[in-house]
Amino acid sequence: MKTLLPSKRKRLTVKEANLLLQKLETFAEDTGKKDTIRLTIMEDKDILFRDDCVVGEGHSRNLLLVVQHTFTTLHKRTDSVECQELLASIQQALEAPDILEGPKKREKKTKEKRSRKPSVNAPKRSFSLPTFSVRSTQGIILGVLLLVFLGIGGFWVSSFSKQDVQSKPTYEQLLKEEKYAEAAVTFPDKREDIEQYLVKKQAFQELKTFNAQFPTDEGTFDLAFYQKEWEKVIQTEGSELNTDRKVMLAYAYIQLDQLEEAEILNKTLKSNQLATELKKAWTKKAIRSIRKEAFSEAESINKRLKSEEIKELIETGKTCQEMIALYREKKDSENEKLWKQRLTQLGEELYYENE
Repeated sequence: MKTLLPSKRKRLTVKEANLLLQKLETFAEDTGKKDTIRLTIMEDKDILFRDDCVVGEGHSRNLLLVVQHTFTTLHKRTDSVECQELLASIQQALEAPDILEGPKKREKKTKEKRSRKPSVNAPKRSFSLPTFSVRSTQGIILGVLLLVFLGIGGFWVSSFSKQDVQSKPTYEQLLKEEKYAEAAVTFPDKREDIEQYLVKKQAFQELKTFNAQFPTDEGTFDLAFYQKEWEKVIQTEGSELNTDRKVMLAYAYIQLDQLEEAEILNKTLKSNQLATELKKAWTKKAIRSIRKEAFSEAESINKRLKSEEIKELIETGKTCQEMIALYREKKDSENEKLWKQRLTQLGEELYYENE
């Protein structure tokens, strides 16, 4: 594409600039490569328009398309006064007949016009659009700066190659290249998104490294959860508890056998998965209570569960308790030990079914 560019600082008429854009667009389409040109329209020293546009997508085929595309993309409209005036000026220059003049005559004419004061001082309208960079398919931008001068005698275009300009890497590219720290520095407002990206990717080692460099309450919470540090999960302060994190918090409470807290959270969450996990947890807790001869606690839990299996285990547990007391009174240590063992193994199958 460099071979299509004019020599450094060469001035072109707007028609020549238009032709250059057509050649660049055709070359990009034929080769399948996309590169970027920078277009700056100026009146005297005032910048009227500036934008970086991609060559190879069809909207850089001429100056009118470039201006229309920029206003449509950035402002969602092309009916503004500034846009219409600029388009009209470009169209007028494109339609103007070519006038061949010798160098001396043009120089003389220019000097005369510069020395002559206009009878009416028209207000100068100017606007500057934010520039943006688009990465080429090869990862490097071929920069071409087109300076369009709107002055006495028409438009002029000056161009020069900028081979050393490196484009700013995109957020998506940095994630793809696993440059998470660089992405966080370049796009600081995306740090929580990066953290969530690592969570969804289940890249927990990278998440640990990232959270050490750019700590957040949310990152600390998520990392603790996936490392099964349940105490740390419930103690993390300031984290934004969206629905997903509330479920995670409830699950952490279940793992810590703080089932009442998990029940409170699930009143609003209404999660079927949490309800299933809670039922399993309550069942195991009831069995542990029976094995410890805490039958009142087991009965209280079963009011919630309404489980016939737990009810039967409670009755069996009470029988074991009576047998243990009997053999203790008889000082029959062998049978006492046997019934204690039976009690500690009570409900074993049901317990492991709920793991």
